[in-house]
Amino acid sequence: MKERSLLYAAYRKNYATLTNCSILCTGYVCFYNEWRLIYSRFSIFATFQELNMRKSQAKNSNLTEQLRDTLLSEVPCGLCVARQDERLTLVFANESFCSMFGYDSFDQAVESGFTGVLDRAEEADRETAMRALKTFAAGEDATLEVETRQRKRDGTPVWTMIRLRRAALNGGVFICAVIDITAQKKGEEQLRIREEEYRVAIRQSDKLVFRYEIKNHAAHFTPELAELFGQEHVLGLPVCMVAAGMVHPDSLEAFNSLFEEIDSGRQTSGSVVLQLRLGQDSADGAWYRADYSIVCGSEGKPAQAVISLQNVSGQHERELAYKKWEQTYTALPQESFAYLEFDLTRDRFRNRRGGLIGPLPE
Repeated sequence: MKERSLLYAAYRKNYATLTNCSILCTGYVCFYNEWRLIYSRFSIFATFQELNMRKSQAKNSNLTEQLRDTLLSEVPCGLCVARQDERLTLVFANESFCSMFGYDSFDQAVESGFTGVLDRAEEADRETAMRALKTFAAGEDATLEVETRQRKRDGTPVWTMIRLRRAALNGGVFICAVIDITAQKKGEEQLRIREEEYRVAIRQSDKLVFRYEIKNHAAHFTPELAELFGQEHVLGLPVCMVAAGMVHPDSLEAFNSLFEEIDSGRQTSGSVVLQLRLGQDSADGAWYRADYSIVCGSEGKPAQAVISLQNVSGQHERELAYKKWEQTYTALPQESFAYLEFDLTRDRFRNRRGGLIGPLPE
């Protein structure tokens, strides 16, 4: 047994040398039969080890297949594989893709005639998508993204965004991810309607509106205001307007304070009356009421401001005239004038000042 233990230790230490050498163990020579016995035992051990390794690999392989199947069926978007032909013939489609179009399974979709990615697309969108696909196939771009209006099994409309990627399988296929963007498109449509309503309201009013980017100090004008500035986009506000002589000297301080207030974001809204020279205004310019409202970005910081300009020259002149009259009237002796105020709409006497006229009858 002692010789056998030594041989076993030598085998573990240097297996390569055991095949070409003899081992002397306390005066004895290890016979070939003894060596063969030990080698056979280690062969059995190695066989068991290999079997365990294969078993572990098979288990891992099963887990990988389960994960793959779960991923393909549960991923929250449609996945499909299509041939690189004129119809984008479907080779595979997961459950999300099929349910997006009202089918329970890929087999059911195929049986009903839905065998191409764009089979249910609106004709105009299908033609647009195929033109884009033809350009994509001839180019070197890695991916292509197209939006199409399609129809579900029951005829319900559905907007889809399809992202394709080439793969060199079975002579060439497209790996496609398909997302239902119907809700997004409805939101965009509502936004366009509101924007158009806003444009109509602005056209019918006497306000000029533009958008101001706080970070870049850039203004983006509506078509009506762009005519006054001669361009749709202006950089470097408010300095560029001052340099162009569009701000009356008497309003420079208020004008600069307005943009400092907007840039700081201290208040979400505000207003100021300015004397500006826009378009066909006279050399002295006209009086405008500037109102602003700040819009914050995704990080909650002020990102843009919507600014409106309304010509209030007539109102401003009336206010100045009233102030002058008020000053004149205040300087007069009370007994030398009479101020009577009537509400003509309600046919009622409202106010009285001065002592020139005595009390009026009720």
